Amino acid sequence: MLSVRDVTTSLGGQRILDGISVDVAEGRLGVLFGPNGAGKSTLFRCIIGAQKHTGEVSIDGESIRSWRTEAIARAIAYVPQDHATTFSFLVRDIVLMGRNPQRGGVFGPRTSDVEAAHYALERLSLLHLADRSFTTLSGGQRQLVLIARALAQNARFLLFDEPTASLDFGNQMLVWETIRSLVDEGHGALVCTHDPNHALWFADDAVVLNKRGSVLATGGAADVIDAARVNDLYACAATLGMIGLRRVVVPGLVKVPG
Repeated sequence: MLSVRDVTTSLGGQRILDGISVDVAEGRLGVLFGPNGAGKSTLFRCIIGAQKHTGEVSIDGESIRSWRTEAIARAIAYVPQDHATTFSFLVRDIVLMGRNPQRGGVFGPRTSDVEAAHYALERLSLLHLADRSFTTLSGGQRQLVLIARALAQNARFLLFDEPTASLDFGNQMLVWETIRSLVDEGHGALVCTHDPNHALWFADDAVVLNKRGSVLATGGAADVIDAARVNDLYACAATLGMIGLRRVVVPGLVKVPG
């Protein structure tokens, strides 16, 4: 279990997160749901030790505050929105980089590292892109490569920072379905999103944040994400309906001032 307890942090003298608590269990998909500026990405930085904070982050009851970066990376894989690089790394090399925390002081990749990277590429149906330059890929392909890198990392817990931002509808579904399948195989995942439908369709649990970086609600995704809460967060007169067996949040028109 990855546990976050009472995490608070500030940037530039402004409080960004205020007493956030969340649990990530293996085999469960949780979402951090809330508007832009709610501190979702900042919480991820706190979890991986990249942002100073008060409160505690622990794994199986052990605080990771004193852990080295490599030790944290062996337990927690972080997938950013995108990976900007000016170097023409091949896809296979990007995925192989996920093995760095497992290699310690070993010089160069071992056979087991190459095999793990190959498995990750195969698992996400990316072998045909292995020798392509990462910079030539589409947004959806790049995001899948970053997920493959996280899979090669062999971490128990996966953090995804708005993984479908700027992707078309088809690639959004592909990425979410991929994350869901990894969770069903035993990983624990926490995904930050501001799309209520993605949360309802794919998540088990949800923590709802407001613009002040504090928790509005926590519980099962279907229990805490409803039309009233979406309307409160986004002021969009949302309604909740059903299409087949799937719950769908439909936003109303937003009145533009002027």
